[in-house]
Amino acid sequence: DGMATYRTFIERAAELVHRYGGSVSGEHGDGRARSELLATIYSPEALAAFAEFKRVFDPDGFFNPGVLVDPEPIDQGIRPGPGARTFALTPVHAFSRDGGSFSSAVNRCVGVGSCRSDVGAMCPSFQATHDEVHSTRGRARSLAEMLRGESITDGWKSKETLEALDLCLSCKACATECP
Repeated sequence: DGMATYRTFIERAAELVHRYGGSVSGEHGDGRARSELLATIYSPEALAAFAEFKRVFDPDGFFNPGVLVDPEPIDQGIRPGPGARTFALTPVHAFSRDGGSFSSAVNRCVGVGSCRSDVGAMCPSFQATHDEVHSTRGRARSLAEMLRGESITDGWKSKETLEALDLCLSCKACATECP
């Protein structure tokens, strides 16, 4: 029921935004989350022009499939969606800010990369390696992928999880610098 409610809300919001002359495009464009809604904003002629442009420059549909042209449904691949958690665990830490949920704590990372700032302590292992997986954001994304079980399927035993967490020095810079 939640997915149907979500879809109805998003569709009504897009119609309202359009009625007032707004756009559903976000800071970084339309992407998967909004491509299906473009038919609310653009005319059929404009959408046909987008499709023709894509067919000319990307005839095999290799680049950004499911985005803008032939969009994926807005309620496909919702995180966390129904059945999205394949790896469950009981944390030993309280996670009181997240109602005791490790996955809620991990999902608070919205990916803006404030943890990669040149101001403050920042993660020392990221400063040394300049590898995204060793940033606070990279570790949060790796843990989120581990919990979903789609690309990281071995849980805590996966080499990807080990790589993400192995250089953590427990300095706690992430605790103060992650928004």
